[in-house]
Amino acid sequence: MISLYCIDDNDFIAEALMRRLRDSTDLRWAGWSSSPDALVALLPDRAPDVLLLDIDIPGQDTFALVRRLTLEAPALRVIFFSGHVRASYIDRAFEAGAWGYASKNDDTAELLQGVRAVARGEVYLSPEARLAHRAER
Repeated sequence: MISLYCIDDNDFIAEALMRRLRDSTDLRWAGWSSSPDALVALLPDRAPDVLLLDIDIPGQDTFALVRRLTLEAPALRVIFFSGHVRASYIDRAFEAGAWGYASKNDDTAELLQGVRAVARGEVYLSPEARLAHRAER
């Protein structure tokens, strides 16, 4: 069972993901918060397997947050989850230690496939992120 935590300041997104996971047999909703504080309190003992992290959290440098999380919970795998899909953001995400980058425009089923891939140890770029990354190179 893959545990999934989401940090996003949009509760509608988190609610939609949580509802979608109710039917999943291999994914478990580990929680949601609008800031990293609740997740950091879980580390390192109860860290989820995968974190979906909005790239634009008010008052946070999410790239620095990922660098910190990779030190405090090395088994945690982060997927940036954003409406900002640009090659420069994607590059910075992977440099910070992320395992994936997904667009909020991608289908939820696709996103969950990305979660599964990252949990298996694979690097993941959603379809829109792949297109954006290729187009800007």
